[in-house]
Amino acid sequence: MDETSGKNVSQANLLIRSHLDQLKPAEKKVAEYVLQKREEVIHLSITKLAKEVGVSEATIVKFC
Repeated sequence: MDETSGKNVSQANLLIRSHLDQLKPAEKKVAEYVLQKREEVIHLSITKLAKEVGVSEATIVKFC
């Protein structure tokens, strides 16, 4: 990972963490999964991510 990518990941993590308390329960579940498995998530489709997390595809879109 280059320096720019590392900064983007850090900024994304901070953004997600700063909004955790404002998310609905299903969206929070997505956020926690993304924070824990960020390297895997970038390769998943919305459908696959929804199945992995146990939420609907619409929840993934709302989270994004």
